[in-house]
Amino acid sequence: MGKYTETLEDFSYGIDPGEDGYEEMLEKAAGSFRPFDVALTAFLTENGMIGEAATPDEVLRYITDEFKAAGIEPPRNRKKWFSVHASIKRKTAFEMCFALRLDEDQADDFFRRVCLERGFDGHDMTEIVWLYAIRNGLTYEEALRIQKKLPTVKTDQKLATGQVIYTQMIQSEIAEISSEEELIRYLTERASSFGYNNATATRFIRELWDEIAGEDGLAYRERRDFHSGYEEDVESYGRTDSRVKIRVEKDDSLWDVYLQILGLSHIDMKQLGTDRSLKPILKDRDLLHPLAEDSFPDRDGLNKILRGEHVSHERVRKILILLVFYRYWVRLLLKNRSYAVNGGEMARLEQTINNYLVDCGYPTLYIGNPYDWVILYSLVNSDTPLMTFRGFMQELYYRSFEGDRE
Repeated sequence: MGKYTETLEDFSYGIDPGEDGYEEMLEKAAGSFRPFDVALTAFLTENGMIGEAATPDEVLRYITDEFKAAGIEPPRNRKKWFSVHASIKRKTAFEMCFALRLDEDQADDFFRRVCLERGFDGHDMTEIVWLYAIRNGLTYEEALRIQKKLPTVKTDQKLATGQVIYTQMIQSEIAEISSEEELIRYLTERASSFGYNNATATRFIRELWDEIAGEDGLAYRERRDFHSGYEEDVESYGRTDSRVKIRVEKDDSLWDVYLQILGLSHIDMKQLGTDRSLKPILKDRDLLHPLAEDSFPDRDGLNKILRGEHVSHERVRKILILLVFYRYWVRLLLKNRSYAVNGGEMARLEQTINNYLVDCGYPTLYIGNPYDWVILYSLVNSDTPLMTFRGFMQELYYRSFEGDRE
């Protein structure tokens, strides 16, 4: 664990929702995540590529020289990494893996901790070639040559309704391939299986949603059995005012269940108008970093996933994390009849979420990822993680409409 992670953990895990001034500490945490240039510099230092005292100019010079040595055109906007904290596109990230001669583990770590996104997509033939090339020590030019031999695949608008080849199966089969010819033959014969992505995650999300929102599902049982207790917890962990309206009757629509998961179902949501993305709550808030705001779980994204439509990897990953988080705690709630849990459950849930993420080919939870931070903060900062998370969401809501309350 690096110094950055240790420092962020020490500070973040000391934020107590029950203490005065915890909102200010949340603001400080939201402003403490390092931008791309800082994360890149730390990665290069940790891997012995540059010295700890390297200046931004020296880092840029090193990157430029490595790209040129690898026969790759250096990124045009690289100076903006440091001047305006610009990030990089996914294609540039793969180019950097080759320029820096990263092995497979280093490349995965680079995507997870520096780019804050998934590594190689097992349902993207181009990225499978990147992975094969890095795994076998091929050059960037050799990888491009292989990619030119790939068959053309039409991207489906929806997930296939027939037999689906899931990420784990593809990954295990690709791992057994030992030659370029075998790789091209494999991808050509299975070309129809690469017209969609996030198949495993889609299956998991559909299963989770059925358990949560189905007839007599977890959301309904939480409302039925713990409505009064939930209201008390709202008073303990969230801020209330004269506009709070507890809804008793529910129609179990996707929107209602979604608001319940977030702890917003008791609040008068008319301020949002017809918006079902929560953007008015999330946008430009001191408590939520822009990277957490981006692709935040929303009604539209969940609807599209349930219908099998394509959405971004990040959107799918965040919804998956949220649903596993809620499902775990409400299962426990129904068993123990209390929102309070013991410390061992926190670690078990973190491992459960990570298992889901690994099965889908996504990076595991990382406290340096602003969205993951909200989940991890909720796990360790009280004995009622679900209510701590809901209190965070309620604080976002009240800050959004603070002027309307005065």
